[in-house]
Amino acid sequence: QSGNSSLTTMPTQSALRIQTARGDEVLKDVHGDLIIKIDVEGHEAQVLRGLNSTIQNSRQCWLCIEDISDQERLYSQLQDMGFQFQMKLTPY
Repeated sequence: QSGNSSLTTMPTQSALRIQTARGDEVLKDVHGDLIIKIDVEGHEAQVLRGLNSTIQNSRQCWLCIEDISDQERLYSQLQDMGFQFQMKLTPY
């Protein structure tokens, strides 16, 4: 979701305002082949939803997703988006 988010490091410190934007908004003028690296500490599904149009409109798209908290749900979402898996790594 686009907008502003905030995070606080300690309850006694003030909040830091961070502007956010959907990937589709940021990459609206990007076309062709894509390589996207996602490392968002458990928010992979939300990031992919925000990149849906960009991914669907790309010629080819390769994803590198780190630290997947819910692998089965994410793999199902990726298959629904039309991805085919060439390699699936699991934690060791």
